[in-house]
Amino acid sequence: MNITQLLALVGSILDDDDAKKYPLAMRVRHVDAEASSMFREFVDVSRDYHNIAVNLKAENAIRLYRSCWQFRLPTWVYSVQRVFKRTGNDTAETTNSPYIWASPQNFAIDAEYQKAGQKQRNARAWQWDGPGTLTVWGSEQADDLIVFCCKPPAPMYKGKITTAFTTERDRLWLPTTPVYGEIRLEEGTYANAQFTVTETVNGLSTNLGLVRRCVYSSPSDVSTGTRLHMIRLDQNLNAVLAQGDVVETLTPFPEPFDTYLALRVAQACIPRKASVDLLRTIQPQLQAERALFMEYARRQKDKTGPFYVRRGSQPRTRRDPDRDPYPYVT
Repeated sequence: MNITQLLALVGSILDDDDAKKYPLAMRVRHVDAEASSMFREFVDVSRDYHNIAVNLKAENAIRLYRSCWQFRLPTWVYSVQRVFKRTGNDTAETTNSPYIWASPQNFAIDAEYQKAGQKQRNARAWQWDGPGTLTVWGSEQADDLIVFCCKPPAPMYKGKITTAFTTERDRLWLPTTPVYGEIRLEEGTYANAQFTVTETVNGLSTNLGLVRRCVYSSPSDVSTGTRLHMIRLDQNLNAVLAQGDVVETLTPFPEPFDTYLALRVAQACIPRKASVDLLRTIQPQLQAERALFMEYARRQKDKTGPFYVRRGSQPRTRRDPDRDPYPYVT
Protein backbone atom coordinates (compact mmCIF):
# COMPACT_ATOMS: atom_id res chain seq x y z
CA MET A 1 0.00 0.00 0.00
CA ASN A 2 1.41 3.39 -0.96
CA ILE A 3 1.17 6.55 1.13
CA THR A 4 -1.84 7.88 -0.83
CA GLN A 5 -3.82 4.69 -0.22
CA LEU A 6 -2.85 4.62 3.45
CA LEU A 7 -3.95 8.22 4.00
CA ALA A 8 -7.26 7.44 2.31
CA LEU A 9 -7.76 4.47 4.64
CA VAL A 10 -7.00 6.67 7.66
CA GLY A 11 -9.53 9.20 6.36
CA SER A 12 -12.17 6.50 6.12
CA ILE A 13 -11.53 5.40 9.71
CA LEU A 14 -11.74 9.00 10.92
CA ASP A 15 -14.82 9.70 8.77
CA ASP A 16 -12.87 12.62 7.32
CA ASP A 17 -12.25 11.80 3.66
CA ASP A 18 -11.89 15.48 2.72
CA ALA A 19 -9.27 16.08 5.47
CA LYS A 20 -11.09 19.07 6.93
CA LYS A 21 -10.84 17.94 10.55
CA TYR A 22 -7.54 16.06 10.39
CA PRO A 23 -5.09 17.66 7.90
CA LEU A 24 -3.07 15.40 5.61
CA ALA A 25 0.25 16.84 6.79
CA MET A 26 -0.60 15.85 10.36
CA ARG A 27 -1.57 12.34 9.25
CA VAL A 28 1.72 11.89 7.39
CA ARG A 29 3.73 12.89 10.47
CA HIS A 30 1.77 10.38 12.53
CA VAL A 31 2.38 7.70 9.88
CA ASP A 32 6.15 8.17 10.24
CA ALA A 33 5.95 8.10 14.05
CA GLU A 34 3.68 5.05 14.25
CA ALA A 35 5.66 3.13 11.63
CA SER A 36 8.84 3.68 13.66
CA SER A 37 7.07 2.48 16.80
CA MET A 38 5.81 -0.68 15.07
CA PHE A 39 9.29 -1.32 13.70
CA ARG A 40 10.76 -1.07 17.20
CA GLU A 41 8.26 -3.66 18.44
CA PHE A 42 9.24 -5.91 15.55
CA VAL A 43 13.04 -5.79 15.90
CA ASP A 44 13.41 -5.65 19.69
CA VAL A 45 12.31 -9.26 19.93
CA SER A 46 15.53 -10.41 18.23
CA ARG A 47 18.75 -8.47 18.65
CA ASP A 48 20.23 -10.41 15.71
CA TYR A 49 17.97 -8.76 13.14
CA HIS A 50 19.68 -6.48 10.63
CA ASN A 51 18.47 -4.98 7.36
CA ILE A 52 21.34 -2.92 5.94
CA ALA A 53 25.14 -2.88 5.65
CA VAL A 54 27.38 0.16 6.12
CA ASN A 55 31.03 0.45 5.09
CA LEU A 56 33.37 2.35 7.40
CA LYS A 57 36.79 3.58 6.27
CA ALA A 58 39.89 3.29 8.45
CA GLU A 59 40.89 6.84 7.54
CA ASN A 60 37.82 8.13 9.41
CA ALA A 61 38.57 6.27 12.64
CA ILE A 62 39.48 8.21 15.78
CA ARG A 63 42.17 6.65 17.96
CA LEU A 64 41.25 6.52 21.65
CA TYR A 65 44.09 4.33 22.96
CA ARG A 66 46.89 2.27 21.51
CA SER A 67 44.58 -0.33 19.94
CA CYS A 68 41.17 1.26 20.47
CA TRP A 69 39.28 3.16 17.78
CA GLN A 70 35.96 4.91 17.38
CA PHE A 71 33.89 5.32 14.22
CA ARG A 72 31.08 7.72 13.54
CA LEU A 73 27.82 6.04 12.47
CA PRO A 74 24.80 7.62 10.79
CA THR A 75 22.20 8.75 13.32
CA TRP A 76 19.61 6.47 11.70
CA VAL A 77 21.42 3.33 12.89
CA TYR A 78 19.05 1.80 15.45
CA SER A 79 21.41 -0.99 16.55
CA VAL A 80 24.52 -2.85 15.43
CA GLN A 81 24.49 -6.63 15.02
CA ARG A 82 27.79 -7.78 13.46
CA VAL A 83 31.11 -6.15 12.60
CA PHE A 84 33.71 -7.50 10.17
CA LYS A 85 37.10 -6.36 8.95
CA ARG A 86 37.00 -5.47 5.27
CA THR A 87 39.87 -5.87 2.82
CA GLY A 88 40.43 -4.10 -0.49
CA ASN A 89 41.43 -0.67 -1.77
CA ASP A 90 38.52 1.74 -1.26
CA THR A 91 40.35 4.96 -2.15
CA ALA A 92 38.06 5.73 -5.07
CA GLU A 93 34.85 5.19 -3.08
CA THR A 94 33.16 8.22 -1.55
CA THR A 95 30.05 6.83 0.17
CA ASN A 96 29.33 4.43 3.04
CA SER A 97 26.98 2.28 0.96
CA PRO A 98 28.41 -1.03 -0.32
CA TYR A 99 25.43 -1.32 -2.65
CA ILE A 100 26.73 1.35 -5.03
CA TRP A 101 30.51 0.87 -4.87
CA ALA A 102 32.00 0.65 -8.34
CA SER A 103 34.04 -2.55 -7.91
CA PRO A 104 32.51 -4.70 -5.16
CA GLN A 105 34.40 -7.74 -6.43
CA ASN A 106 37.61 -6.13 -5.15
CA PHE A 107 36.45 -6.18 -1.52
CA ALA A 108 36.10 -9.11 0.85
CA ILE A 109 34.81 -9.76 4.34
CA ASP A 110 37.65 -10.81 6.63
CA ALA A 111 37.85 -11.59 10.36
CA GLU A 112 34.83 -10.88 12.51
CA TYR A 113 35.00 -8.61 15.53
CA GLN A 114 33.32 -10.23 18.52
CA LYS A 115 30.79 -8.34 20.57
CA ALA A 116 32.19 -7.17 23.91
CA GLY A 117 30.99 -9.13 26.89
CA GLN A 118 30.66 -12.44 25.06
CA LYS A 119 33.12 -15.32 25.06
CA GLN A 120 35.55 -13.79 22.61
CA ARG A 121 37.34 -16.16 20.25
CA ASN A 122 39.87 -13.53 19.20
CA ALA A 123 41.38 -10.27 20.45
CA ARG A 124 39.23 -8.05 18.25
CA ALA A 125 36.00 -6.81 19.83
CA TRP A 126 33.37 -4.12 19.35
CA GLN A 127 30.72 -2.36 21.31
CA TRP A 128 27.98 -0.02 20.18
CA ASP A 129 28.14 3.11 22.34
CA GLY A 130 24.69 4.39 21.50
CA PRO A 131 23.53 6.60 18.66
CA GLY A 132 26.31 7.50 16.28
CA THR A 133 29.29 5.74 17.88
CA LEU A 134 30.97 2.36 17.33
CA THR A 135 34.05 1.45 19.37
CA VAL A 136 36.44 -1.33 18.33
CA TRP A 137 39.70 -2.56 19.80
CA GLY A 138 42.32 -5.23 19.27
CA SER A 139 44.30 -3.73 16.38
CA GLU A 140 47.07 -1.13 16.53
CA GLN A 141 46.11 0.02 13.04
CA ALA A 142 42.54 0.99 12.27
CA ASP A 143 40.75 -1.48 9.98
CA ASP A 144 38.28 -0.86 7.22
CA LEU A 145 34.99 -2.29 8.47
CA ILE A 146 31.65 -3.48 7.24
CA VAL A 147 28.87 -3.14 9.80
CA PHE A 148 25.57 -5.01 9.62
CA CYS A 149 23.02 -2.89 11.41
CA CYS A 150 19.34 -2.16 11.82
CA LYS A 151 17.71 0.88 10.22
CA PRO A 152 14.19 2.13 11.05
CA PRO A 153 11.71 2.85 8.24
CA ALA A 154 12.46 5.78 5.96
CA PRO A 155 10.09 8.77 6.03
CA MET A 156 7.00 8.47 3.83
CA TYR A 157 7.10 10.59 0.69
CA LYS A 158 5.16 11.47 -2.45
CA GLY A 159 6.17 13.95 -5.12
CA LYS A 160 5.97 14.88 -8.80
CA ILE A 161 9.30 14.74 -10.64
CA THR A 162 10.49 18.24 -11.52
CA THR A 163 14.08 17.49 -12.57
CA ALA A 164 14.78 14.19 -14.34
CA PHE A 165 17.92 12.29 -15.27
CA THR A 166 18.56 12.01 -19.00
CA THR A 167 20.08 8.52 -19.20
CA GLU A 168 20.36 6.95 -15.73
CA ARG A 169 17.50 4.55 -14.94
CA ASP A 170 18.67 3.55 -11.46
CA ARG A 171 18.19 6.90 -9.75
CA LEU A 172 15.89 9.87 -9.30
CA TRP A 173 15.89 13.31 -7.74
CA LEU A 174 13.28 13.95 -5.09
CA PRO A 175 11.01 16.88 -5.97
CA THR A 176 11.87 19.80 -3.70
CA THR A 177 8.17 20.44 -3.03
CA PRO A 178 6.59 17.13 -2.03
CA VAL A 179 2.89 16.35 -2.20
CA TYR A 180 3.13 14.41 1.07
CA GLY A 181 5.98 14.18 3.54
CA GLU A 182 9.09 16.25 3.95
CA ILE A 183 12.67 15.85 2.77
CA ARG A 184 15.13 14.67 5.43
CA LEU A 185 18.70 15.79 4.82
CA GLU A 186 21.00 13.17 6.34
CA GLU A 187 22.90 10.95 3.94
CA GLY A 188 21.27 7.53 3.67
CA THR A 189 17.99 8.57 5.32
CA TYR A 190 15.87 7.02 2.57
CA ALA A 191 17.79 3.73 2.38
CA ASN A 192 15.42 0.72 2.39
CA ALA A 193 12.45 2.84 1.31
CA GLN A 194 10.34 1.18 -1.39
CA PHE A 195 9.58 3.68 -4.17
CA THR A 196 6.81 3.08 -6.68
CA VAL A 197 5.73 5.00 -9.79
CA THR A 198 2.01 5.78 -9.50
CA GLU A 199 1.49 8.28 -12.34
CA THR A 200 3.28 8.83 -15.66
CA VAL A 201 3.10 11.65 -18.18
CA ASN A 202 3.43 9.13 -21.00
CA GLY A 203 0.30 7.00 -20.94
CA LEU A 204 2.25 4.07 -22.41
CA SER A 205 5.19 4.22 -19.98
CA THR A 206 6.28 0.82 -18.71
CA ASN A 207 7.46 2.38 -15.43
CA LEU A 208 3.91 2.57 -14.08
CA GLY A 209 3.55 0.37 -11.00
CA LEU A 210 7.23 -0.54 -10.75
CA VAL A 211 8.64 -0.87 -7.23
CA ARG A 212 12.31 -0.31 -6.46
CA ARG A 213 14.24 -0.25 -3.19
CA CYS A 214 16.39 2.73 -2.32
CA VAL A 215 19.91 1.60 -1.41
CA TYR A 216 21.46 5.04 -0.93
CA SER A 217 20.37 8.67 -0.75
CA SER A 218 22.40 11.87 -0.84
CA PRO A 219 21.12 15.40 -0.14
CA SER A 220 24.12 17.03 -1.82
CA ASP A 221 23.70 16.09 -5.48
CA VAL A 222 23.79 19.03 -7.90
CA SER A 223 22.07 19.53 -11.27
CA THR A 224 22.33 22.73 -13.32
CA GLY A 225 23.41 24.69 -10.27
CA THR A 226 20.62 23.41 -8.03
CA ARG A 227 21.13 21.16 -5.01
CA LEU A 228 18.84 18.10 -5.12
CA HIS A 229 18.28 15.00 -2.99
CA MET A 230 19.34 11.99 -5.05
CA ILE A 231 17.88 8.49 -4.60
CA ARG A 232 19.81 5.44 -5.84
CA LEU A 233 17.72 2.39 -6.63
CA ASP A 234 18.65 -1.27 -6.38
CA GLN A 235 17.55 -2.00 -9.96
CA ASN A 236 17.04 -0.09 -13.16
CA LEU A 237 13.61 1.20 -14.07
CA ASN A 238 12.29 0.18 -17.48
CA ALA A 239 12.91 3.74 -18.70
CA VAL A 240 14.16 7.05 -17.34
CA LEU A 241 11.60 8.98 -15.35
CA ALA A 242 10.09 12.05 -17.01
CA GLN A 243 9.13 15.42 -15.61
CA GLY A 244 5.62 15.13 -14.24
CA ASP A 245 5.87 11.44 -13.26
CA VAL A 246 4.74 10.80 -9.69
CA VAL A 247 6.71 8.64 -7.25
CA GLU A 248 5.78 7.70 -3.71
CA THR A 249 6.84 5.29 -1.00
CA LEU A 250 5.15 2.12 0.19
CA THR A 251 4.40 1.26 3.80
CA PRO A 252 7.33 -0.56 5.43
CA PHE A 253 5.37 -3.64 6.57
CA PRO A 254 3.66 -6.53 4.79
CA GLU A 255 0.28 -5.50 3.42
CA PRO A 256 -1.81 -7.48 5.97
CA PHE A 257 -0.61 -5.04 8.66
CA ASP A 258 -1.47 -1.82 6.83
CA THR A 259 -4.84 -1.79 8.59
CA TYR A 260 -3.09 -1.89 11.96
CA LEU A 261 -0.84 1.00 10.94
CA ALA A 262 -3.85 3.01 9.71
CA LEU A 263 -5.72 2.39 12.99
CA ARG A 264 -2.71 3.52 15.02
CA VAL A 265 -2.45 6.68 12.95
CA ALA A 266 -6.15 7.35 13.42
CA GLN A 267 -5.83 6.82 17.16
CA ALA A 268 -2.95 9.31 17.27
CA CYS A 269 -5.02 11.90 15.36
CA ILE A 270 -8.23 11.60 17.36
CA PRO A 271 -7.12 13.48 20.54
CA ARG A 272 -6.78 16.62 18.40
CA LYS A 273 -10.59 16.78 18.22
CA ALA A 274 -11.23 15.02 21.54
CA SER A 275 -13.58 12.54 19.87
CA VAL A 276 -14.04 10.03 22.68
CA ASP A 277 -16.81 8.14 20.88
CA LEU A 278 -14.69 7.59 17.78
CA LEU A 279 -11.74 6.52 19.91
CA ARG A 280 -13.95 4.01 21.69
CA THR A 281 -15.38 2.72 18.40
CA ILE A 282 -12.04 1.72 16.87
CA GLN A 283 -10.65 -0.02 19.97
CA PRO A 284 -11.98 -3.55 19.27
CA GLN A 285 -10.52 -3.65 15.76
CA LEU A 286 -7.32 -1.97 16.96
CA GLN A 287 -6.80 -4.61 19.65
CA ALA A 288 -7.53 -7.46 17.25
CA GLU A 289 -5.07 -6.12 14.66
CA ARG A 290 -2.46 -5.52 17.33
CA ALA A 291 -2.71 -9.12 18.49
CA LEU A 292 -2.13 -10.36 14.95
CA PHE A 293 0.83 -8.01 14.44
CA MET A 294 2.49 -8.97 17.73
CA GLU A 295 2.10 -12.66 16.88
CA TYR A 296 3.95 -11.96 13.66
CA ALA A 297 6.57 -9.74 15.32
CA ARG A 298 7.36 -12.18 18.11
CA ARG A 299 8.02 -15.17 15.92
CA GLN A 300 11.57 -16.17 16.69
CA LYS A 301 14.04 -15.11 14.00
CA ASP A 302 17.30 -16.88 13.32
CA LYS A 303 20.74 -15.31 13.51
CA THR A 304 21.02 -14.45 9.82
CA GLY A 305 18.06 -12.09 9.53
CA PRO A 306 14.27 -11.90 9.44
CA PHE A 307 13.67 -15.58 8.82
CA TYR A 308 11.67 -17.80 11.11
CA VAL A 309 13.12 -20.72 13.03
CA ARG A 310 11.12 -23.89 12.53
CA ARG A 311 10.14 -25.68 15.69
CA GLY A 312 12.72 -28.31 16.61
CA SER A 313 15.35 -26.98 14.20
CA GLN A 314 17.27 -24.86 16.72
CA PRO A 315 19.73 -26.69 18.98
CA ARG A 316 19.47 -26.03 22.68
CA THR A 317 22.13 -23.53 23.62
CA ARG A 318 22.71 -21.30 26.57
CA ARG A 319 20.70 -18.12 26.07
CA ASP A 320 22.63 -14.88 25.64
CA PRO A 321 20.52 -12.07 27.17
CA ASP A 322 22.63 -9.43 25.39
CA ARG A 323 21.53 -10.66 21.98
CA ASP A 324 18.22 -12.43 22.44
CA PRO A 325 15.83 -11.54 25.25
CA TYR A 326 13.62 -14.54 24.48
CA PRO A 327 14.60 -18.23 24.58
CA TYR A 328 14.78 -20.14 21.32
CA VAL A 329 11.80 -22.28 20.32
CA THR A 330 12.88 -25.90 20.51
